[in-house]
Amino acid sequence: MRSTEVWSRLGRSSKRCKEKCLWLDQVLQENYRTPDLGNLPDPLDELIFILLSKKTPPNRYLPFFLKLKTEYNPWEKLLSTDCNELTEELRPLGLAKQRSAQLKKLVDQLFETTGCVDLGFLRDLTCEAARKYLLTLRGVGEKTARCVLMYSLGHDIFPVDTHCLRVLTRLGLLPPKCSLAKAHSLVDGYLPKGISHSLHVNLVVHGRGCCTGYIPLCEECPVMSRCNRNGVGVRIQT
Repeated sequence: MRSTEVWSRLGRSSKRCKEKCLWLDQVLQENYRTPDLGNLPDPLDELIFILLSKKTPPNRYLPFFLKLKTEYNPWEKLLSTDCNELTEELRPLGLAKQRSAQLKKLVDQLFETTGCVDLGFLRDLTCEAARKYLLTLRGVGEKTARCVLMYSLGHDIFPVDTHCLRVLTRLGLLPPKCSLAKAHSLVDGYLPKGISHSLHVNLVVHGRGCCTGYIPLCEECPVMSRCNRNGVGVRIQT
């Protein structure tokens, strides 16, 4: 059966998708125990942490965030920091010009719109209101906004990153060649309440270590019994 046909049959049954997500969450929790990935309770810390993590492995961005947090504490210090100076600070991380410009625009926009460089006020907003505000910030997309909402603000909202997209597609819970934008809408339609955090974290761990891009370790996979292996060996476009 072709992968598109598998998705068509599964996609018509929200109940089946919910059941498979509950099973997936349970199995992954048993295997990975929802580890701490280094995310932060402060929403601005988390936002900067996520921005630094883009296209960068954890062993590089984790120590780099801590270094920046120490040197620019509080983050208001970035307001008076020269962009070229920040670029040099970020050069070892890669994409230095892009990251420095993004961080400068972020803190400038926060200060211009709120009078401070802080996102603590988001705790007083509903999940949807906070999400809409985060999406007004330069460089912040749907996945990044949802990470801040879930990790720092405790909302039951599911971010689909490249690991989640790849694993959910292979499991038949997302259609082949699904974009991140479409994936969020689809997952929102069937994901059971209360499992967003554990499922997201464990999917990230599973995607990094087992269900990898080109050569997944299927023989070691704890969810292989219900995996459609859609797109295995194919780079998933985001």
